[in-house]
Amino acid sequence: MHTVKIQLFIPTCPWLEIIRLILFIYMGLLVCQSTLAGCRGGSWTGSAVAISLPGSITVNNPQNGPLNTPLSDWYVLSSNSIVYCPQGGNIALIPTALQQMSVTSSTDISYSEAGLTYTVFPTNTPGIGYILSSTVLAGGIAYSTYPLTSSSAQTIAQGNVFTDVSVNITVKVRLIKTGILLSNTYQLAQQTLASYAVSTNWAGGSGSVYITGTSLSMQNATCSTSTSDIPVSLPTVTPTQFPTLSSTAGSTPFSIVLNCPSRMNVYMTLTDNSNPAQTSRVICAASGSTAQGLGIQVTRNGTAIALGPDSSLSGNTNQFQVGSRLSGIVSIPLNASYIRTGTVTAGTLQAKATFTMSYQ
Repeated sequence: MHTVKIQLFIPTCPWLEIIRLILFIYMGLLVCQSTLAGCRGGSWTGSAVAISLPGSITVNNPQNGPLNTPLSDWYVLSSNSIVYCPQGGNIALIPTALQQMSVTSSTDISYSEAGLTYTVFPTNTPGIGYILSSTVLAGGIAYSTYPLTSSSAQTIAQGNVFTDVSVNITVKVRLIKTGILLSNTYQLAQQTLASYAVSTNWAGGSGSVYITGTSLSMQNATCSTSTSDIPVSLPTVTPTQFPTLSSTAGSTPFSIVLNCPSRMNVYMTLTDNSNPAQTSRVICAASGSTAQGLGIQVTRNGTAIALGPDSSLSGNTNQFQVGSRLSGIVSIPLNASYIRTGTVTAGTLQAKATFTMSYQ
């Protein structure tokens, strides 16, 4: 008995094998992209992170100090939980951007420090604003410091993501004076300051930073005066002592004495009671005076003082600095003289002026 072996030959197609190989690689690519895509579809875990302020902040706030000045130190948050891609990586590089934006409209105030210009944003307490900056370390690359400038998206770091990327943002915030603060205490409630977003051509995510609430204790220190009225009696003079316009006579010294409890910058404005709006260097004769052609001029260190409105606001017209970082008993030496303003006739002359102090 003979056994017959039959062998079946099934021809193979080399093109079919190539197609199978291509399909295998393509499916493998899809699997890789599905499991390793950086910052894709919810894998980015943004959160709200706090910048903790002290429970109470003491502010040395000169009552009439200028606006757009710091009310606090810088407070810093450094955290990689603000922006972090816990899963990531792609077969291809994925363009990725990190952006910051404010959550409130800006004020019209800007503040400059260390070569950077900041936009000042309002807090929920009138008269108090804040500035903020972010410095990014992403994938071992350090980026420049970016002040927060707008409620529009502002790119603060960008690059191509290939694998897991840990992003660390150092956020700094500082409180800024934006209005006159006359109360002794202000409550600053918790407030979100800025939001951060990471985006790729796959998807994106976002997080934010906020400040904890705090209480601001304002040290509105002022100097006191020994008396609110300072009479100055000038000597009797004759018309012949005033040969020309603006000639003076009868110079009489007097002083304004202050007691300043702490070091402060002291400014003063001298105002004509008879005409508070005028800004010349002559105090007009008050009602009841009978002499004509004369006024009173006050000088300091030999220079006539220009008059200004009765206001303690910083930058008031003709406001002048008495001294900086003054403390204790402070004497301001001045001189009063008659000054010719027209044709001089005999009589009595009385003039009144007020001095308004400003602490900046």
